[in-house]
Amino acid sequence: MPQGFSRLLPLLATLVVVGAVGTWAWIGLKSPPLSESNGIITTPAGWTRFDEGSFSFYAPKGSQIRQAQRDGLVYGDIRGPNTCLRYSVGAKADIVADKRLHPAYTESVTVVDGRQGVVRRAELNDFEQSTWFGNCGGPLYIGLYVQGALPDGSAVALEGTAQNEDVRGQIETVFKSVRFGGK
Repeated sequence: MPQGFSRLLPLLATLVVVGAVGTWAWIGLKSPPLSESNGIITTPAGWTRFDEGSFSFYAPKGSQIRQAQRDGLVYGDIRGPNTCLRYSVGAKADIVADKRLHPAYTESVTVVDGRQGVVRRAELNDFEQSTWFGNCGGPLYIGLYVQGALPDGSAVALEGTAQNEDVRGQIETVFKSVRFGGK
């Protein structure tokens, strides 16, 4: 190989890579943004906004909410097409999935409306499903827990069950739509 060619090879390789990236960006094959700008959450068309008072969220069209209060804990159920959710707000708010009891348990950190939270995923057995969610949804569990989400230091917990991963993803979209303080 001629000596001049070996010096030009890195330059040519760099030009090819830069040209390819520039072309992909120009025709729209760029990667999606890492975070949504201005905190705007895009929910699917037709979703309904629910305002619990201390927080709000969007759920699929046709969803219905039932609210209650007991012993300083505000809680409710949201039932809709393909979804079964429940929430709790207060010092005793928590979610049910536990890594000691669920072998397919995973946990990840997330940010919801500027506050750090935890998302837990698990598979529920039939008894847990019928006891905790009244045979609504399915065995795939997903829960969001945000400690100190409200100005008074109260926690907010949302959780739901699904028949398949698509519906569990839909529940996660509900989580992303949460706004604290009823914003």
